[in-house]
Amino acid sequence: DFPLTTRGELESYEGMSVRLLDNAVVTSTGSLGRFGELEVSSGERLVQFTECNAPDPSALDAYNAAQDLRRILVEDGSGGANPATIRLPDGTTYSTTNPLRAGASYSGLRGIMDERFGDYRIQATGVSAVVDNERPTTPPDVGGNLKIAGMTVLNYFTTFNSRGADDQMELDRQTAKIVAAICALDADIIGLVEIENNGIGAGSATQALIDAIAAECGTTYTAVESPATGMDDIKVQLIYDGSVVEESGTAAALDSPADVFNRNRVPSAQTFRIVDTNNPSFGGQIVNHWKSKRGGCVAEDNCGGGAGAGNGTRIAAANAIKDWLATDPTGAGVTNDLIIGDLNAYSQEAPITTLTDAGFVNLVRAFAPDGSFPCGSRPSYVFQGEWGSLGHALASADLAPFVTG
Repeated sequence: DFPLTTRGELESYEGMSVRLLDNAVVTSTGSLGRFGELEVSSGERLVQFTECNAPDPSALDAYNAAQDLRRILVEDGSGGANPATIRLPDGTTYSTTNPLRAGASYSGLRGIMDERFGDYRIQATGVSAVVDNERPTTPPDVGGNLKIAGMTVLNYFTTFNSRGADDQMELDRQTAKIVAAICALDADIIGLVEIENNGIGAGSATQALIDAIAAECGTTYTAVESPATGMDDIKVQLIYDGSVVEESGTAAALDSPADVFNRNRVPSAQTFRIVDTNNPSFGGQIVNHWKSKRGGCVAEDNCGGGAGAGNGTRIAAANAIKDWLATDPTGAGVTNDLIIGDLNAYSQEAPITTLTDAGFVNLVRAFAPDGSFPCGSRPSYVFQGEWGSLGHALASADLAPFVTG
């Protein structure tokens, strides 16, 4: 019966045929391809503490202890690494036509309790019923007259043997997946993160991606030329559909103070004016700001309670961006600001609440259906089986009333 009283009680069931009495919800498929194993939890997927709670060291310890009593590994019994075929708990074979998505649930999951590699796991022999978590086939209809998207392109490099693809075949596979997603989103402005920092002209990763999108779906994007992209191998990059919008400000970048932004990607901002005469918002303006960060943990970061390494650096970046936007960095004279990107902080951590306390609206939470997972939001990331949002869309108080989805 889950949740457990203690994980130690599993020892008494080792080698026995067992059945989980609670619904087993798939909270992680990260090791399914490599080891034929997945992680299930009782009731619902597991949630990162600071997605729903402010950082708190004492509360975090109790929370993590409770989480550990709700999770267990489930294996296909194949053993070894990279099995040729993977048997799912219901006895079917995992494949592109029979996928398994986190959030799916099994009732009456049965198997043999086993202990190996430092943890208990169930070698599955069957289930009573499966409820799939169906993957949407199209993006949701968000309404409005201008669509903006943020997307992590996962080290998209045209320079081989660096952070990205090692050869043309790998790059082709990566490109196909990214381009399919971008074409389906059909956004007018896109903030890209984790793209190679090698310019925007011919031969650059940015232009290679733009060309691939045009070839696939006929949309021709233009890259915003930021005045500074930092010294890291990757950068953030704004691109836009010139048939819908044009740049109406001067592209700006925030690369100071150096002690903050040498540990964060350099943010980029631009203001856009709608030029499509058939668009109901013809002549409107919007500022799109893309931010991504990283950082190691130092004493002044106050990393405890779930805030994580680099917390102080992220807070400093949030404050710097907030103050920077107040200066109208693109010179367009508007205060309709949108911050999108991989902020690497969960929703209740100070880097995010610094901005929401200043009046920015967390759009993911604002437009999530009532009661949605987790705690009235939508997750964008899973780490060690626990869900939350590291990617964000934050609208200024002036812009928020005009957002439709």
